[in-house]
Amino acid sequence: MTPPRAEELLSYFTGLAPIGEPVTVTREIAMADLAIKNNATYYDCLNYLLGGRFIRRVGTGIIIVLRRPEEMRKSRIEALPEKKLRDELEILAEENHQLKATIARLTGSNNSVVARKVFGLTEAEASIVMILVERGVATYDHIQSAIYSFDTIDRINDVGEAIRSHIKRIRQKLRPRGLDFSTTYGLGFEMDEAGRAKARALLRTRAG
Repeated sequence: MTPPRAEELLSYFTGLAPIGEPVTVTREIAMADLAIKNNATYYDCLNYLLGGRFIRRVGTGIIIVLRRPEEMRKSRIEALPEKKLRDELEILAEENHQLKATIARLTGSNNSVVARKVFGLTEAEASIVMILVERGVATYDHIQSAIYSFDTIDRINDVGEAIRSHIKRIRQKLRPRGLDFSTTYGLGFEMDEAGRAKARALLRTRAG
Protein backbone atom coordinates (compact mmCIF):
# COMPACT_ATOMS: atom_id res chain seq x y z
CA MET A 1 0.00 0.00 0.00
CA THR A 2 1.26 3.47 -0.88
CA PRO A 3 1.43 5.59 2.30
CA PRO A 4 -0.97 8.55 2.28
CA ARG A 5 0.45 12.04 2.08
CA ALA A 6 1.01 13.89 5.33
CA GLU A 7 -1.72 16.43 4.54
CA GLU A 8 -4.19 13.59 3.96
CA LEU A 9 -3.39 12.16 7.39
CA LEU A 10 -3.74 15.51 9.09
CA SER A 11 -7.04 16.12 7.32
CA TYR A 12 -8.27 12.73 8.37
CA PHE A 13 -7.37 13.10 12.04
CA THR A 14 -8.83 16.58 12.28
CA GLY A 15 -12.16 15.23 11.06
CA LEU A 16 -12.10 16.44 7.47
CA ALA A 17 -11.91 12.97 5.92
CA PRO A 18 -14.57 10.23 5.97
CA ILE A 19 -14.42 7.25 8.30
CA GLY A 20 -13.27 4.17 6.41
CA GLU A 21 -10.77 1.36 6.41
CA PRO A 22 -7.53 1.55 8.43
CA VAL A 23 -4.57 3.11 6.66
CA THR A 24 -0.89 2.19 6.92
CA VAL A 25 1.76 4.88 7.19
CA THR A 26 5.52 4.75 7.54
CA ARG A 27 7.17 5.60 10.83
CA GLU A 28 8.84 8.60 9.18
CA ILE A 29 5.53 10.11 8.09
CA ALA A 30 3.93 9.41 11.44
CA MET A 31 6.79 10.94 13.43
CA ALA A 32 7.37 13.95 11.18
CA ASP A 33 3.90 14.86 9.99
CA LEU A 34 1.16 13.08 11.89
CA ALA A 35 1.99 15.11 15.01
CA ILE A 36 0.78 12.89 17.81
CA LYS A 37 -0.70 14.77 20.73
CA ASN A 38 1.11 14.43 24.05
CA ASN A 39 -1.97 13.47 26.06
CA ALA A 40 -3.64 11.53 23.27
CA THR A 41 -4.57 8.59 25.49
CA TYR A 42 -8.23 9.26 24.67
CA TYR A 43 -7.64 8.56 20.96
CA ASP A 44 -8.29 5.03 19.79
CA CYS A 45 -6.70 5.81 16.44
CA LEU A 46 -3.22 4.91 17.67
CA ASN A 47 -2.25 1.90 19.69
CA TYR A 48 1.10 0.33 20.50
CA LEU A 49 2.24 -2.93 22.03
CA LEU A 50 4.33 -1.72 24.97
CA GLY A 51 1.51 -0.21 26.95
CA GLY A 52 -1.48 -0.43 24.65
CA ARG A 53 -2.11 3.25 24.04
CA PHE A 54 -1.18 4.76 20.74
CA ILE A 55 1.23 3.05 18.35
CA ARG A 56 1.16 -0.57 17.21
CA ARG A 57 4.41 -1.38 15.43
CA VAL A 58 4.60 -4.35 13.09
CA GLY A 59 7.31 -5.76 10.86
CA THR A 60 10.19 -3.42 10.18
CA GLY A 61 9.14 -0.17 11.75
CA ILE A 62 5.73 0.13 10.11
CA ILE A 63 3.07 1.84 12.19
CA ILE A 64 -0.57 0.89 11.82
CA VAL A 65 -2.86 3.90 12.22
CA LEU A 66 -6.46 2.97 13.00
CA ARG A 67 -9.54 5.07 12.41
CA ARG A 68 -10.86 6.99 15.38
CA PRO A 69 -14.59 7.15 16.22
CA GLU A 70 -16.96 9.66 14.64
CA GLU A 71 -17.18 11.77 17.80
CA MET A 72 -13.44 12.45 17.55
CA ARG A 73 -13.76 14.08 14.13
CA LYS A 74 -13.32 17.62 15.45
CA SER A 75 -10.39 16.80 17.74
CA ARG A 76 -7.12 18.53 16.98
CA ILE A 77 -3.72 16.82 17.16
CA GLU A 78 -0.84 19.01 18.23
CA ALA A 79 2.83 18.50 17.43
CA LEU A 80 4.83 16.19 19.67
CA PRO A 81 8.62 16.12 19.17
CA GLU A 82 10.22 12.71 18.70
CA LYS A 83 12.09 12.96 22.02
CA LYS A 84 8.88 13.59 23.94
CA LEU A 85 7.22 10.65 22.23
CA ARG A 86 10.21 8.48 23.11
CA ASP A 87 9.93 9.61 26.74
CA GLU A 88 6.24 8.73 26.70
CA LEU A 89 7.03 5.26 25.36
CA GLU A 90 9.55 4.74 28.16
CA ILE A 91 7.03 5.85 30.78
CA LEU A 92 4.37 3.52 29.44
CA ALA A 93 6.83 0.65 29.17
CA GLU A 94 7.68 1.16 32.84
CA GLU A 95 3.98 1.25 33.75
CA ASN A 96 3.50 -1.97 31.80
CA HIS A 97 6.45 -3.60 33.60
CA GLN A 98 5.10 -2.58 36.99
CA LEU A 99 1.64 -3.89 36.14
CA LYS A 100 3.05 -7.25 35.08
CA ALA A 101 5.11 -7.41 38.27
CA THR A 102 2.05 -6.63 40.39
CA ILE A 103 -0.03 -9.30 38.67
CA ALA A 104 2.76 -11.84 39.05
CA ARG A 105 3.21 -10.99 42.71
CA LEU A 106 -0.52 -11.32 43.43
CA THR A 107 -0.76 -14.65 41.61
CA GLY A 108 2.48 -15.99 43.04
CA SER A 109 3.76 -16.75 39.56
CA ASN A 110 6.76 -14.50 39.24
CA ASN A 111 10.43 -15.41 39.24
CA SER A 112 11.04 -13.36 42.38
CA VAL A 113 9.71 -16.28 44.41
CA VAL A 114 12.27 -18.59 42.78
CA ALA A 115 15.03 -15.98 43.15
CA ARG A 116 14.38 -15.75 46.88
CA LYS A 117 14.93 -19.49 47.22
CA VAL A 118 17.88 -19.77 44.85
CA PHE A 119 19.90 -16.85 46.19
CA GLY A 120 18.54 -16.54 49.73
CA LEU A 121 17.07 -13.09 49.12
CA THR A 122 14.43 -11.07 50.88
CA GLU A 123 11.33 -10.07 48.91
CA ALA A 124 12.71 -6.59 48.19
CA GLU A 125 16.12 -7.95 47.22
CA ALA A 126 14.54 -10.49 44.88
CA SER A 127 12.51 -7.75 43.18
CA ILE A 128 15.69 -5.77 42.52
CA VAL A 129 17.54 -8.81 41.21
CA MET A 130 14.71 -9.66 38.82
CA ILE A 131 14.73 -6.12 37.41
CA LEU A 132 18.42 -6.61 36.64
CA VAL A 133 17.91 -10.08 35.19
CA GLU A 134 14.90 -9.17 33.07
CA ARG A 135 15.89 -5.67 31.96
CA GLY A 136 19.64 -5.43 32.41
CA VAL A 137 19.39 -1.97 33.97
CA ALA A 138 17.78 -0.98 37.27
CA THR A 139 17.56 2.75 37.89
CA TYR A 140 16.84 4.17 41.32
CA ASP A 141 13.35 5.04 40.10
CA HIS A 142 12.75 1.47 38.88
CA ILE A 143 13.85 0.05 42.22
CA GLN A 144 11.89 2.57 44.26
CA SER A 145 8.70 1.79 42.33
CA ALA A 146 9.24 -1.95 42.67
CA ILE A 147 9.91 -2.25 46.39
CA TYR A 148 8.26 0.72 48.10
CA SER A 149 4.61 1.66 48.35
CA PHE A 150 3.42 5.23 48.85
CA ASP A 151 2.84 4.44 52.51
CA THR A 152 6.27 2.97 53.22
CA ILE A 153 8.31 5.48 51.26
CA ASP A 154 7.10 8.33 53.48
CA ARG A 155 8.70 6.59 56.46
CA ILE A 156 12.15 6.35 54.86
CA ASN A 157 14.52 9.25 55.50
CA ASP A 158 16.91 8.54 52.60
CA VAL A 159 15.53 6.31 49.86
CA GLY A 160 18.79 6.32 47.92
CA GLU A 161 20.75 5.12 50.94
CA ALA A 162 18.14 2.45 51.67
CA ILE A 163 18.44 1.17 48.09
CA ARG A 164 22.23 1.12 48.32
CA SER A 165 21.96 -0.96 51.49
CA HIS A 166 19.82 -3.47 49.60
CA ILE A 167 22.38 -3.51 46.79
CA LYS A 168 25.24 -4.21 49.20
CA ARG A 169 23.42 -7.20 50.68
CA ILE A 170 22.44 -8.47 47.23
CA ARG A 171 26.06 -8.43 46.06
CA GLN A 172 27.12 -10.37 49.14
CA LYS A 173 24.60 -13.07 48.23
CA LEU A 174 25.16 -13.16 44.46
CA ARG A 175 28.95 -13.07 44.27
CA PRO A 176 29.42 -16.56 45.77
CA ARG A 177 27.24 -17.79 42.86
CA GLY A 178 29.47 -16.05 40.31
CA LEU A 179 27.06 -13.18 39.66
CA ASP A 180 27.64 -9.45 39.91
CA PHE A 181 26.59 -6.14 38.37
CA SER A 182 28.07 -2.69 37.91
CA THR A 183 27.13 0.67 39.41
CA THR A 184 26.54 3.86 37.45
CA TYR A 185 26.65 6.45 40.19
CA GLY A 186 23.60 8.66 40.37
CA LEU A 187 21.71 6.53 37.84
CA GLY A 188 21.49 2.93 38.98
CA PHE A 189 22.89 -0.52 38.33
CA GLU A 190 23.53 -2.75 35.33
CA MET A 191 23.98 -6.49 34.84
CA ASP A 192 25.66 -7.54 31.60
CA GLU A 193 24.16 -10.13 29.27
CA ALA A 194 26.52 -12.89 30.43
CA GLY A 195 25.45 -12.35 34.03
CA ARG A 196 21.79 -12.22 33.09
CA ALA A 197 22.09 -15.46 31.11
CA LYS A 198 23.77 -17.21 34.03
CA ALA A 199 21.13 -15.95 36.47
CA ARG A 200 18.32 -17.11 34.18
CA ALA A 201 19.93 -20.54 33.92
CA LEU A 202 20.13 -20.83 37.71
CA LEU A 203 16.50 -19.77 38.06
CA ARG A 204 15.33 -22.23 35.40
CA THR A 205 17.19 -25.07 37.10
CA ARG A 206 15.49 -24.41 40.42
CA ALA A 207 12.09 -23.68 38.86
CA GLY A 208 12.22 -26.93 36.89
